[in-house]
Amino acid sequence: MTGTPSLPPLGEKSKFPKAFSATVTLPPQQRACRNLDIVFNTRLVASTPPSKEASGAHALALDNDGESLSQTAPLPSEEPCGLTPASLKHLRRQRDALNEEKNRLQAELQESTKQLKELKPQVASLSTQLEEAIASRAELETQVESNRQRAERSEELSAKLEAVVAEKEAEIERLRKGLADQQKLTQEVCEAADRRDQQANEQNAAQVRDLQETIRKLKMENQQLLQEQQLQAKRQEEMAHSVAVAMAAAEKAMAMHAQHTSQLETLRTAKLAEAINSKVELHIAVPKVTLSQPGMALQWDLAFGLQFTSLRCVECRTHIVYWPVGKPTVGWSSSERCSQDQGIHFACSPSLHQSADSGPCDGPD
Repeated sequence: MTGTPSLPPLGEKSKFPKAFSATVTLPPQQRACRNLDIVFNTRLVASTPPSKEASGAHALALDNDGESLSQTAPLPSEEPCGLTPASLKHLRRQRDALNEEKNRLQAELQESTKQLKELKPQVASLSTQLEEAIASRAELETQVESNRQRAERSEELSAKLEAVVAEKEAEIERLRKGLADQQKLTQEVCEAADRRDQQANEQNAAQVRDLQETIRKLKMENQQLLQEQQLQAKRQEEMAHSVAVAMAAAEKAMAMHAQHTSQLETLRTAKLAEAINSKVELHIAVPKVTLSQPGMALQWDLAFGLQFTSLRCVECRTHIVYWPVGKPTVGWSSSERCSQDQGIHFACSPSLHQSADSGPCDGPD
């Protein structure tokens, strides 16, 4: 026997005797190993004579976990059975094969036990997952029910909406016709407005041309006014220059007038002094006379004064000298004779003439 012995399916009678079909609380693989051990021991007992120890050993069968079977296997018949050496050899081979199968099944049992121990911690999580799955299933069922109710309501709403859509389509068709009429009316209004705009644009263009012509004329007038303004500014500058020149000339004339007035005042004073000096009466009884003149005062006696004649400078008209009668006047030129003062008027030569500030002329040597 090389393969794993198959267990009978559920509901099928076992091939083993009733003595070995007792119910135990073991996993399927352990139960199969137990059955194989029982079969092997039974066959071994059948092939050997019974003894007290063997009958005591097979009276009670223990499992791997130390649990006893609920029912012990009965001993086979004590009748001797004739076995040949060949049968014994065959039984030994079967025993060896069963031992190998037993060892293999025990190894598989240990591996399964190890896997069970490893999977045991996952039992709680799997239980939790199972509960969650059950809860989620219940929730999904609830959602399915709610979705079904929602679908029913949706169908009702869909029917209502279809009716509303039909009404809206009719209204849309009516509105489409109204829109077409409105578009036609709007187009006519727009065309009329375009015509009015075109006419207004033409009028505006004419007004713009008129305004441009007016602007051109105003610019020309502005240029003319600017030229006139420049000309007036130039004239104003010239007039200002002329006024400045006239003011300078007037100031110069006023200065000259003031100088002339001063000279006239000086001449009047000199004439007055000359008239006073010419009208002085000389008294012979008076031994000396004092003559006043613009120059330095001279004191002469009467006899000395009768020997001189009066001379006046023609240029300055203020310097009077008395020259001895009959003495030649070298360097002096006779200009005219004055019959009133009975003196001779001479003009000083340019080399001998002095300014009024330098005093009276002294005459020639």
